[in-house]
Amino acid sequence: LQAAETLEQFVSAALPLLTSLCQQLLASGSFTVETGSMMKLVAKVYFNLTSSSHLPTAVRDQASFDTWQNLLLQLLALPIPEEAQPTDHEDRLAFPWWKAKKWAAHTQQRFLLPGTFDPKKHPFKEAHAVATTQTFLGVLQAKHQGAFVTSRLLNVALTTVTLSINHGSTFKVLKPHIAQLIGDIVFPYMCIQPEDEELWASDPEEYVRRTMDIAEDIHSPASAAVSCIMQLVAKRSKTCLQPALE
Repeated sequence: LQAAETLEQFVSAALPLLTSLCQQLLASGSFTVETGSMMKLVAKVYFNLTSSSHLPTAVRDQASFDTWQNLLLQLLALPIPEEAQPTDHEDRLAFPWWKAKKWAAHTQQRFLLPGTFDPKKHPFKEAHAVATTQTFLGVLQAKHQGAFVTSRLLNVALTTVTLSINHGSTFKVLKPHIAQLIGDIVFPYMCIQPEDEELWASDPEEYVRRTMDIAEDIHSPASAAVSCIMQLVAKRSKTCLQPALE
């Protein structure tokens, strides 16, 4: 009981500071490693604050929760200038701003999980679910248009869109884009990629190892794309079966 009270006091004191810092970072227009590291820490701390089934009072407060919904979705939709990112691919994957987006994405994804998305008992309301679906659809569309997005963020985006299939209000967001979602976004991830062909040609043993690696498969856009197409056809066959067949 004492530990719970201490946590409540800590969160009540820390959350306004965290909110202010997040607002300043988003408004700064700075995409340095330093600002990205701070944003990553902010997003990760908020993820952990929302991990419990019993949210702290300060987090559960509707006004505070609404503010954080706006901040996290701003972060997810925020374009990172090409010139601010490392040129090396591995360094780019480790760039703190992409890590910050990943933690924001995990927070939003969790709110849509069955058992969590309950507007009567949880501050995550239907309007938040709709805005989250729109934001993740925007992330996928930006990737389709040529923007760089990390594979981990693509995996979470596809998984969150898959969760959105189950709810009427969020599926309405997806419905006008079903043909594009299936044909231009989901299906290509299920195909052999150029990097797969290169690896098969240069090191077939490593290619087989990667295709059999459960840890890599769980976090890949390809596995999330398979789940997405299965749910679209199973749950929304009237709308999605024909575009999937085509």
